[in-house]
Amino acid sequence: MIQKRIQELKKLRQNRIEGKVNCIPFTDTFPKLSQYVPGIIKGYIYHNVAMSGVSKTQFTKYTFIWTPYIYNKLHPESKIDYKIIIFLLEESEEEFIDSAICTMLFLKFNIRVDPVELTSLRDNPVSSDILDKIESIQDDLNEFLSHCVINDSVSNITGMYKLCRSIANEQGKHYWIPLIGEGDEITAEEYESLTPEVKKTYKYSRYQANNPEQYNIVIVDNLNLLPEEYDSNLKRTLTLIEVMDKWCYSYCRRQMTRHWNWICCQVQQLANADEAQQFNYKGESIIAKVRPNLSMLADSKKTQRHSLVIMWLFAPDRYEVEEYAGYNVEVMRDTIRTVGIAKNRKGMANVEIPVYFDGAVNFFRELPLPKEMNNDTYRKCVNREIKPGFKI
Repeated sequence: MIQKRIQELKKLRQNRIEGKVNCIPFTDTFPKLSQYVPGIIKGYIYHNVAMSGVSKTQFTKYTFIWTPYIYNKLHPESKIDYKIIIFLLEESEEEFIDSAICTMLFLKFNIRVDPVELTSLRDNPVSSDILDKIESIQDDLNEFLSHCVINDSVSNITGMYKLCRSIANEQGKHYWIPLIGEGDEITAEEYESLTPEVKKTYKYSRYQANNPEQYNIVIVDNLNLLPEEYDSNLKRTLTLIEVMDKWCYSYCRRQMTRHWNWICCQVQQLANADEAQQFNYKGESIIAKVRPNLSMLADSKKTQRHSLVIMWLFAPDRYEVEEYAGYNVEVMRDTIRTVGIAKNRKGMANVEIPVYFDGAVNFFRELPLPKEMNNDTYRKCVNREIKPGFKI
């Protein structure tokens, strides 16, 4: 057993020596964060949490949907093969695509167009120049979307798992073995041909992917919106808490990440704290009382047990503070967020990283240190002039 693991560790080391990667790195999109959470790692369950309206959906898109695309563009020699299965419980497929168009326009041309302008909902319709630009990046958008399986109609966990299972069946083979003894493995097809009584004498063994190098990422946005569903074994309807736990543990942990080596990303809302400022007996603001923590998880706190990495997003501007973590919030207003690591089973937690945020184009960029912030940097934040540190 240990010899097998040593050989695996040697292979991982050799990958890095040869310039290959062992995860989809955050180094281009979140270089500081990547020191603590290297990237999107196979077999991991991630959890992105925030209060309502803080942009946890945008953060999840940029970290888990845009990061693989950006990495491949900046490092074409890597040719990372990936598929992202996205269960949209808030957005529609059209809204998701509109958001992608806005982000692509920004990353390609530094053009800021939000989805409202894009869909001509304001007094003035979107300009023909913008539509021409979109025409010119059709291939880029099609390439981006070719990696995505977008689903805005299936929202029950059984249907979601069945869709993931059908994709896994296309990409590899499932094997079963007898519960007792050392009988031969059988394929899923052979297992399904057995009678119900004989099936009870077998247990799930393993999954063999046709392409072990491929990354499969499953995103649920968000867990709090999962519908209740009937459980035929228990002969009753599961509560929301039970549904959330069954998805995170029975499907994501026990099957998709453990057996298939897939990646799962759960988006979960935090219970809204009092958004007014809170003060101590001296009249000093206590921002710590409203900063995210795992005790705030809404509807179910059990979901955190199965995640290896939990990241939260915080918007200090909501609490009318003049300064936070050394940054002038009064000036930056809604352009500042902080990304915190609440749980990191294989690394450092309790880390907080300030980032610039532009919700119109779904863009995040880590901020310089407070002492490196000057009037010009603040002006660029307020005027939405912060650009990506790369060009795709």
